[in-house]
Amino acid sequence: MSRKNIRRLGWLLGVISGVALAYIGVSSIFKRPPDVITTTATPLIPVNTPEHEQAMRPEYQDDVIDFEKGTRYWMDLILEEDPVRVAGRERVQYVNASRDVLDAVVFRVYLNSLAGKKVLDVSDVSVGGRAVDAEWEMGSSVLRIPLMEPLGPGESIDVALQFAFEFTPDIEINYGRLANRDGVFVLSAFFPLLSVYERGSWWNALPDLQGDPAYSEIALFDVTLTAPSDLKVASTGVTLAAAELSDGTTKHTIVTGPVRDFSVAMSRDFELLSAKQNDITINVWSAPGNDEADQFALEKTLAALNIFDAEYGLYPLAELDVVEAPITAAGIEYPGLIYLAGNSWQDENDFFEVVIAHEVSHQWWYSMVGDNQVEQPWVDEALADYSVEVYYREAYGESAGASIREQYQSSLDQYLAGGGPQMPVGLPVSAYDGRQYGVFVYRSGALFYSHLHADYDPARLRDFLRAYYIQYRYRIAHTEDLHRMIGEFFGTEAEAFFDRWVYGS
Repeated sequence: MSRKNIRRLGWLLGVISGVALAYIGVSSIFKRPPDVITTTATPLIPVNTPEHEQAMRPEYQDDVIDFEKGTRYWMDLILEEDPVRVAGRERVQYVNASRDVLDAVVFRVYLNSLAGKKVLDVSDVSVGGRAVDAEWEMGSSVLRIPLMEPLGPGESIDVALQFAFEFTPDIEINYGRLANRDGVFVLSAFFPLLSVYERGSWWNALPDLQGDPAYSEIALFDVTLTAPSDLKVASTGVTLAAAELSDGTTKHTIVTGPVRDFSVAMSRDFELLSAKQNDITINVWSAPGNDEADQFALEKTLAALNIFDAEYGLYPLAELDVVEAPITAAGIEYPGLIYLAGNSWQDENDFFEVVIAHEVSHQWWYSMVGDNQVEQPWVDEALADYSVEVYYREAYGESAGASIREQYQSSLDQYLAGGGPQMPVGLPVSAYDGRQYGVFVYRSGALFYSHLHADYDPARLRDFLRAYYIQYRYRIAHTEDLHRMIGEFFGTEAEAFFDRWVYGS
């Protein structure tokens, strides 16, 4: 394995492009929304359990039932071309799981944050079927929707809104989370997403452009996407139906299991290579003309899923889509879907394999075990980088795993030898410059777990990660949760090590 290519794992940062987008009104293109009652609190809407169960591995289908009384999204999306625009109608059932009485709900509009201006606007906001005036905050990144009546603990409300945006050819926002390049449309961070209510307030911090922007909780999604019929669609969740319409478009019906976000990519040129392993369907969507690299991507994804299933606990979703995309990061993760950069899409490529392992592991660390990616990015990124070491050790032997660990140590040593300051790994994204973010959150964060592997029984670390995954699957983990569990599993010396490495104290 080439150490030079492994060192390139640090290439997870790109250059954000400025963009001028325009709001397009969408009131006239959607059906009248279903009737809802006219008080703030509304009854829960029954879940079509059999449909959502199709998005889960058989042994996890009952997990859908656990979220019948939770947050749910319904979205009708329309993609039009000349110019390219997306119009959406969104309906959200929100359940107040806190102990507080709420007077508002808050959505995050990450597209506006990442573009640096309001490129997505909303209209026709209603709560319980009654129109309300939403309030923009934090530079159009936060949409606060006031409630006409207080929402008590355990009560639910029904929020509806419409949104739209337009984007020009060859555009790329935030590493390609939203992109229209090389014949590929990438739609991520593109719809109003509920914020997280915790510790008495709604989270409203602005994301830093060099990191992942979102912080969200688990929900069920029902999505219909209407797009030109010659576009092939890869998305979070599973497609239940694709019905061709008389106007040359196709209506795709998509459902998910419990996930914390939704992303979709489309292209006329996608080639599809699929396989099934242990009740998981893996779909590789790629540009034409590189069958060997497509097969390589499929084989390494299958291998990573198999290894992490054994090491951490089973991946609960029925499908994982791997998409070759015009992104400027090496990879970007979303629930049930990962994007990989086309410029490293090559067979027998060490770096490509490293990125596949890193991004597949995010299905455990971020997708299933959530975290605040803006303020505590190490919680998922450190484990994703450590998972590369796990992958190589299990796939190729101890020496291969040790080689990954040596590269992480070398990255840290070179930075410190060049006069860079020693920094803890548990800081917000904004506390680091570009190089520091890679060195400390990723590499040094991974070394925290490498040291636990070396200093304690490796089986004990594996047991810890399994317990962590089981306890926080579908939930949100914070740095303090890891600190507590480290102390419980490894004792006071490990707690002191955590304090130095993560907190810097």
